[in-house]
This record gives sequence, structure tokens and C-alpha cells, in this order.
Amino acid sequence: MGQKKGQTGNPNGRPKGKPNKVTAEMKEKIQLFVASNFETIQKDFENVDAKDRLIIFERLLKYVIPAKVEQENIKIDEFPEQINIIIDGKRVDLSE
Repeated sequence: MGQKKGQTGNPNGRPKGKPNKVTAEMKEKIQLFVASNFETIQKDFENVDAKDRLIIFERLLKYVIPAKVEQENIKIDEFPEQINIIIDGKRVDLSE
């Protein structure tokens, strides 16, 4: 017979919200990799086309700006209907 909903076979198990051991180890390894290779990563980033650099930057933002803060601060009526992005004197089209 199975457990009742909300019960566990190990009441002294991992606390809620604490990442499992593998996740914590991988996060630490990724942080070490990025710190050790930051200059190379920076040079590679600078060598990417402006449009791709903007896409990469936008994707990385979610790791430094908490999602809840983004949602609380966005008011749709405050944004213009169209935003023009110009990099190196060229308009960037993000409609793809």
C-alpha cells in the first residue's frame, strides 16, 4: 500500500526548497567553469554579431533578474507599440 498524500517514507529527508546534491554540485561546477574561463567567454561574446549578442544577452537576463520582479514592474500601457534597436548604426530586427 502506498503513502498518504503529503507523506514521505523518510520524514528526515531533504528539506523543501533545498536543491538535491547533484544539482548543487553541478551548479558549483558551472560557476567554477565560468569564473575560470570568463575572459575567453567575454572575447567570444564580443566576436558574435550584434543581433546574436543581443539575443544571448536577453536570454542571460533571466539568470540575474528575478522573474517575480520583472512581472511586478511591467505595465503594458507604459511601453510603446514598437521598439527600435540600433547597434553599430544598423537597425536590429528581432521579429524572427
